[in-house]
Amino acid sequence: MKRLKASALPTVLVISVIVLLIILFAYALWDMSALYYSTYHNHKQQQENLNSASLLYCNDSTLLNSLDKESEYTLHKNDNSSTVHYDVKRWGLYECLIVSSNDRSYNSVRFVGKNEEGDINAAFWLCDKDRALLIAGCTDIKGSVFIPKNGINYIILNKIPYSGEMLVEDDIHLSDRNLPEIDTSHIDYVNELRSVDLTSQPTDGSNHYISFRNETIHRLIPNITERYTARGNIVLHGEEVIISSNAILSDIILIARKVTIETGFEGSLQVFATDTVIIEEDVHLKYPSGIHLNGNNKKTHLDIGRRSKIDGYAIVFGVGENISSFIPDINYHQQEESTLRGLLYVDGISNLKGNIYGAAYLVECYYLSGEIMYASTLFDVKISRNNEIAYPMLFTKGKYKRKEIKSAY
Repeated sequence: MKRLKASALPTVLVISVIVLLIILFAYALWDMSALYYSTYHNHKQQQENLNSASLLYCNDSTLLNSLDKESEYTLHKNDNSSTVHYDVKRWGLYECLIVSSNDRSYNSVRFVGKNEEGDINAAFWLCDKDRALLIAGCTDIKGSVFIPKNGINYIILNKIPYSGEMLVEDDIHLSDRNLPEIDTSHIDYVNELRSVDLTSQPTDGSNHYISFRNETIHRLIPNITERYTARGNIVLHGEEVIISSNAILSDIILIARKVTIETGFEGSLQVFATDTVIIEEDVHLKYPSGIHLNGNNKKTHLDIGRRSKIDGYAIVFGVGENISSFIPDINYHQQEESTLRGLLYVDGISNLKGNIYGAAYLVECYYLSGEIMYASTLFDVKISRNNEIAYPMLFTKGKYKRKEIKSAY
């Protein structure tokens, strides 16, 4: 019988320990990989649940009414991990949709608007004021057009013959004497925002983005916003506010009497003013932004400067017909090379130039040439129906369907 040396025993033990450590290490790696995969899979599944929940909200008008007090909804029966919580609130003329997982560890915040502005889906609507619509210059309208019963005349203006494309006959429809009915609850909502007690609110800006999952912050804003910052779930209140091109404003609401946005500003905000809004040249109000003007005995005025862009909406309540004045007050003035991408609604008098991609609903439109105003006239205006964007919550009629605008925090 062969005998081993006693010195070999430690060597065997060492090798055995090393082999066991290697096995344990391999098992730990496998276990960590399985844990990582499980965590990754759970994260992806929760994200898909939130996406499905958002899609369900955008398409099911009965969803919120069917929820219990906890606003819970189980996407897949007998699977509690698919339970989500809904929280929906107004944010200007859009909605802020907050969807959370069952244990609240996953959240999704999104802005949504209406898939269609109403039940008409017009590119251009002009109320019937017993005048024909006069089209001149290089005016071009693409989409459904609703005009007075007196029809359309293509005219020579300022010795310039009409050079645009004539409207397609199938796209022409009759309008009414009034604009489509609107949901006045948005006015009550704005009045509620204006009634907030601001006596103890700060005026300083913050570099932090205020989450929409938290309570809304109301803040006084200085008259001149040089290098001012406000981002997220914030409502700013002021009197005569001048927004500098250096200001950083994102997703906020601004309530004031008069607002001037200086040349070169870029940001996203919804402005609710009671008197005047002046947008100077080369301003870009990014989607979803908007201007809402209502007050001052209907003598409101919105002016959009050259090469400026509004992505969202412009809604102005003005004087309408002004038979007491030879030259009517202009409530909405859009200058050359400017662009509105979204909904234009003017219950008053408009002077249009530039581009509109979306839908335009007007009581009256004028063209101003020097000191002469031509009633019911469009000159060098480009209007195209846009079905890709989400519209603000304004009209009462129309399908419920929502469309997602952007994700927030």
